Amino acid sequence: MSPVGLAGCLVWGAAATYFFFEAWMAFVELIACAIGIIRNRRRLHRLLGIVFNRFSHLLLFSLGLILLFAVFLVKLGLGKTPSETLAFLVTASLMMFIVGPKIVSRIDKIWTDTNEKN
Repeated sequence: MSPVGLAGCLVWGAAATYFFFEAWMAFVELIACAIGIIRNRRRLHRLLGIVFNRFSHLLLFSLGLILLFAVFLVKLGLGKTPSETLAFLVTASLMMFIVGPKIVSRIDKIWTDTNEKN
């Protein structure tokens, strides 16, 4: 594998993991907003603003993830050899140590934001 291919797979693994994490968290936050709207209709205007923001993030990061795979896999042809796949998986796994601890705090924050009684 060429050094450019290795670097590409390393970047691809990190970026794909981050984009997937952000898209998934936006989806979870949309569910929390839906629950908040059902439970607290007095704050509907504020919650709809959060829904728009989270839906925009979901769309942006989902399309970004699709674009990443289209560029790296289809256009550049990376990820077809075992060493490229291993480089992708190692970087993606290491990136989970960075984004993983943020999951609980992000869910707690959106749950508090959508379900407080004001």
